[in-house]
Amino acid sequence: MRKRQTTQIADAQNVVELKKLVAANAVATGNTFAFHDLFSRLKEFPDIGDDSSVDSTMLNRLSHLLPGEEAAGSDGFRAALELVEKHQVTADAVPAALLEETAKTALVRGKFAYAEDAYKLLGIKKEMVALYAQTGEQLLRDDKPKQAAISFLVAACIEQPIGPHFQYLGPELHSKCLAEPKQCVTGLPIDELVDAGIEFLLGNETLAQRLAASAQPEQKRHVLATLAVCRDMDFPELVSGLRQAVAALSDIDNGKPDDYSAIGPTLLGRTTGTGDAWQYLREFCFEHPLGSLCVCHRIIRNTPVLVAAVRDGKPLIDLLLPPEFLDA
Repeated sequence: MRKRQTTQIADAQNVVELKKLVAANAVATGNTFAFHDLFSRLKEFPDIGDDSSVDSTMLNRLSHLLPGEEAAGSDGFRAALELVEKHQVTADAVPAALLEETAKTALVRGKFAYAEDAYKLLGIKKEMVALYAQTGEQLLRDDKPKQAAISFLVAACIEQPIGPHFQYLGPELHSKCLAEPKQCVTGLPIDELVDAGIEFLLGNETLAQRLAASAQPEQKRHVLATLAVCRDMDFPELVSGLRQAVAALSDIDNGKPDDYSAIGPTLLGRTTGTGDAWQYLREFCFEHPLGSLCVCHRIIRNTPVLVAAVRDGKPLIDLLLPPEFLDA
């Protein structure tokens, strides 16, 4: 840490140079919150101006906003520094060009809260949501459903960068399954279930309706699959778990020991602390959001269990998504 600070003091001869380093690091990493932090911490030194020299106290307060030695030598940081040289940060205002570039980097890195912050500061959040949605519509017209799905997902994440909370939304789909198993969401016709899955994974009803209205029926499964992969921590694990769970359920139905306790761990890939079926459902929905529409929580022989949905002898997911996503 001491070596890093010494290098940064040498690079930043005064406060204005320090601002440049912080701003360039923010642009290179897509961290718009760094600008807020920079200005807030500089206010702790009311008697210091841009020409003032940088001391150890100031550096300690701002060191977390500065690049490390490796990052400072990267092409991305050097390009960001050149941009900062052209559009200098003065007082407590950030030039629009820097915010726009920071937002672009944030989107590439999946830092949607930072991107939203930048677009709010620029006053163009609604316009950016609309732009990505319009791009998605055009991609559908060009028969590029995968790219369209990503564009709509970016629009949804700019609109609401926090959430959806699938650990709550997923189990909510099954809140009545114990009492009315025939009303489970997994019983919907496949086309309706695909539409429901797109809205569920996108997390934005308005954008989902717009996407559904623009997509051709044969495009929707590719859209759903792309959203599923983007939202999932380990999509291949979801496919594998569902197939293994269906096989295990078939073994039980064919007369093997009447024990459903292995289904939850098979789906989730591990055990939970309580071993309760509802807890498995909750954690499963968090890790594998699309799985929320491919399982059911129901009573079997007086015991609540979590099972994988089966249709036509196959895991339900096999009917929802194109083969290339399932066998990758």
